[in-house]
Amino acid sequence: MDLEEIRKKISNLDDQIIDLIARREAIVNEVSQYKIQEGIPIRDFTREKKVINRAREKADQLSLNANMIESVMQLLIKSSLSKQEKIRVTSKNIGRDRRALVIGGKGKMGVWMDEFLTSQGYEVFISDLNALNEEDESIDWAQDPLDYDIIVVATPLSKTGDVLLELAKLKPRGLIIDIASLKSPLRKGLGELKKVGCKVTSIHPMFGPDTRLLSHKHLVLIDLGDTRALTEVTELFSSTMVDMVVMSLDEHDKVMGYILGLSHIINIAFMDVLVNSGEHLQNLKNISSTSFNAQLNVATRVTQDNPDLYFEIQALNEFGRHPVNEIVASLNNICKLIDEDEKEGFVNIMLKGRVYKNKVAL
Repeated sequence: MDLEEIRKKISNLDDQIIDLIARREAIVNEVSQYKIQEGIPIRDFTREKKVINRAREKADQLSLNANMIESVMQLLIKSSLSKQEKIRVTSKNIGRDRRALVIGGKGKMGVWMDEFLTSQGYEVFISDLNALNEEDESIDWAQDPLDYDIIVVATPLSKTGDVLLELAKLKPRGLIIDIASLKSPLRKGLGELKKVGCKVTSIHPMFGPDTRLLSHKHLVLIDLGDTRALTEVTELFSSTMVDMVVMSLDEHDKVMGYILGLSHIINIAFMDVLVNSGEHLQNLKNISSTSFNAQLNVATRVTQDNPDLYFEIQALNEFGRHPVNEIVASLNNICKLIDEDEKEGFVNIMLKGRVYKNKVAL
């Protein structure tokens, strides 16, 4: 047998694997329909553990890399859960005969909200200044009657406050939701909407626009004191596996100073140091360590994202400066300990971090 014939055998096996995955996905549909009919939760961690353990045992019997087989099974499980979640959302159809408007619907998260609401059965309309082509049907929301059951504001953070203030003047009847990363810059707009009697709430999806499976993802709901709005937005996501957390506006922005502000600034600074180091990145990668690669991967993703948004997250959070000042103070302290050969103080910082991590895990 020559090399091409051997490769053809591998290709034939690849085709068989893909066919089997397709058959597996078809059975997932049956499982999903049964769970919906019987009211069974989508995710069953006990079952997942059994599937993984069984796959690893089978791998050992066949002298295969068990970690590789587990990775394959994890991908199949994730695909299965994603499909089941989509089927459940669609089957609930809470948006039937209802209309939704997404202002800023051509942005990344605007597109995500469009797709999500469509899957819920809503007839979704888009309003976006970037939809300038004749093929794009974009509504001028400021001139529209705004007769929608839901209005999602997915504009850039710097514009969202003004949009909310304009909506307050128009007093639409439907639920108004913003999805901004920070809430304190929107305080005035949200307050005006409440003042004129609009149903308004504020959410923060703690996931990106490429997310298809909401299991183990978080959605922050801001309690603005409007029980009607909070109940409606909870119902909107109730058919998914997302973890919903209710917070006050101030509490949200305080923690975002750490979750977004602190983590972003560390990664931006990390990459900035590399850029100014004079070292060629490929040379560093050729001899890199596990921790360097992990940090580089995260920092690379951060610097590839929207720089305007990241600046707004730093500049517009009225609670965001404290974590940044603290990281500067911490770095100065660590440098001082190293310069003064204070090993005990350096070790103590790492030990305190270990204790903190363990407390969080509990």
